Formats: sequence, C-alpha cells, structure tokens
Amino acid sequence: MAAALVGLATAAPIWMGLAKIGAWINLFNLLPIASLDGGRAFHALSRPQRWLAVLAVAASWSVTTDSMTEGLLILLLLVGVLQAAAGRAPAPSQADRLTLVAYAALVACLTFLSAMPAPLPGGEG
Repeated sequence: MAAALVGLATAAPIWMGLAKIGAWINLFNLLPIASLDGGRAFHALSRPQRWLAVLAVAASWSVTTDSMTEGLLILLLLVGVLQAAAGRAPAPSQADRLTLVAYAALVACLTFLSAMPAPLPGGEG
C-alpha cells in the first residue's frame, strides 16, 4: 500500500510496479495451503466460513481486469474450493469471524492494488 501511495504521489512507475508485484506476492500468500498465511486463515474458519472466503475470492475475480491477477485469483478459487470441501474445520462456535473479515478484506485490497496500472520503464517509446 505504501509503494502505491508513493507511486501515486510521485508518478514514478517503479513504485507502482513494486506495489503491483507486492500485491501479487501477498495474494499468492493467501492460498489456503498449510504453510502459507491463507492456510492458517482457513484453519481458523468453520466450513461455512470457508465457503464465504471462497465467495470473497470469486467476487474479487469477477471485478478484476488484470490477466495476471485473474489467473492468481482462479488459483485461489480452486484451492479454496478444495479446502472448503475437504479437510477438518473447527466447530462453528470456535471459528474466528475476524479472520474471515480480514481474509476477505485482504483479497479485495490486494486485487485492487494488483489491478492498478503500472507502466513499464522504457515502454513509452
């Protein structure tokens, strides 16, 4: 987010590029695989909450126009569906609502950041 703010303030393409790459890396980190942050988040969610997280990813995918981000969100969707359909989930009374909100907000914010235009240096001419 900081790189995007600097990029918007200075109009320097490098900062927007850094923001975009950082968003992609962080979106990848939200994959619901055990060793990544997304896996830890899904572990804290009940089965219905996991499906809500998948819906949040689907909503982000439906509004993005960046092809790299679309591919990454499709990967998140596929792995999320597999994790929501299978695996152990905590009892609903033990599920973490804050984790669901944080996961959905991160997916939305990172999708927005990764879709921001980032001109390539030297690509103008």
